[in-house]
Amino acid sequence: MTEQAISQCATIFDIQSFSLHDGPGIRTTVFFKGCPLSCLWCHNPESNAARPQLMFHSKLCTGCMQCVPACRQGVHQVIEHEGNRMHVVDAGLCIGSGDCIKVCCYDALTLVGSLMTVDEVIDRVSKDLRYFALKGDQGGVTFSGGEPMLHVPFIKALVSRMPGVNFCMETSGYAPRESFEEVMPCIDLFLFDYKMTSPTLHTQFCGKDNALILENLDYLHESGKPIVLRLPLIPTINDSADHFDGIASC
Repeated sequence: MTEQAISQCATIFDIQSFSLHDGPGIRTTVFFKGCPLSCLWCHNPESNAARPQLMFHSKLCTGCMQCVPACRQGVHQVIEHEGNRMHVVDAGLCIGSGDCIKVCCYDALTLVGSLMTVDEVIDRVSKDLRYFALKGDQGGVTFSGGEPMLHVPFIKALVSRMPGVNFCMETSGYAPRESFEEVMPCIDLFLFDYKMTSPTLHTQFCGKDNALILENLDYLHESGKPIVLRLPLIPTINDSADHFDGIASC
């Protein structure tokens, strides 16, 4: 696949209309899959892996086992346990074909995330354009995730084809400086997560330290880019005076 073809595709796990808390006005939020962090309180854990993921909702499964022969990868197996047939799912073997989902009549299987082109996302988002100005403030499109900074070429291609639309970026800040330099002209407002002040605690609870994140925050601020800090407060983890002092001093 060529570099241009790669830039025209991204794995999206949701596109949400009428978002009122992801930037000014009425917005459409595009959720990308893939994140370099692993925050213990993540509210979108299904977005962590970059590839589409099979989800098995066991309470909806009736045990018809039609998915077993439908899948060629051996994701679904039947085992006997104390005289009962049990459905066992090894989602790690899934390649995202969706063959098992097609034969499941009870929505017990879903695929989180699908590869979408820039054209497909624009087509979906364009249906909401008429609503962006209804609330008075300028609405628009917000990129979220996961971590949208993993998809800078895709975002640049999309923004270039939607002139006049307001674009926000919700980011953890964990990305190379070069990526921020590249995407900054495309984004009107950064919604920047500030999770932990302590580098040690940031590593413990988010999987990486926050040195790069704070450097990128300083860079965006010095560049004069509009920023809104997003501050998740987790009881007993980051609701401390040291953390609040760090927020005030940044």
